[in-house]
Amino acid sequence: MDFYKITRFDEIQEFHNITPIDNIPSIIKYGLLCHDLACKIDHKDISLEEVQARRDKKVPGGLLLHNYVNLYFHARNPMLFRRLNEEICILRIDKCVADLDDVVFSDRNAASDYTSFKSRKFVHQLEFEIIYAKDWRSPNTITYYSNKSQKCAEVLIPYKIDITFIIGAYVKKEKDKQELIDKGFNKEIIVNEEMFFGGRS
Repeated sequence: MDFYKITRFDEIQEFHNITPIDNIPSIIKYGLLCHDLACKIDHKDISLEEVQARRDKKVPGGLLLHNYVNLYFHARNPMLFRRLNEEICILRIDKCVADLDDVVFSDRNAASDYTSFKSRKFVHQLEFEIIYAKDWRSPNTITYYSNKSQKCAEVLIPYKIDITFIIGAYVKKEKDKQELIDKGFNKEIIVNEEMFFGGRS
């Protein structure tokens, strides 16, 4: 799938969740949980403390951000770039999860002060050419930060995503693929260094 050619919502086939490989057994057991529910079980948290502090707010007309499972449209984004030296994988989530009740879309990182939240009816208004761009950098400082934030646009699912919506995973190395298998992950695993910025170690 060539993510960099996606320009419309109807071209999307999957969403992404960035997670530590160590969390795979609990995800198999419980599904993908929102921040508040995940805090009640043993898991590895790769979120940044200052970012989580900014996420302690409410979606207009919806829930607190910590009550949503956050997915990215495209995981090859600034969040992943900051975590490349960790043992992580990208879970592939079936697009049909967007048909669940009360799903919300953010046009950039949901914790941003400038975020706009949209229902499925208005999801076509998102800047998909920026969200799926290969590079968010720009010589213009304002454009750079705007692109960087939009690359982290999110799909927010209330409370929990059942394991049945997970269709596979991307990993950066063959050893990571074997580790997923060893932890009981039985869905398609694709070694794709490009998703991890060319396999930078």
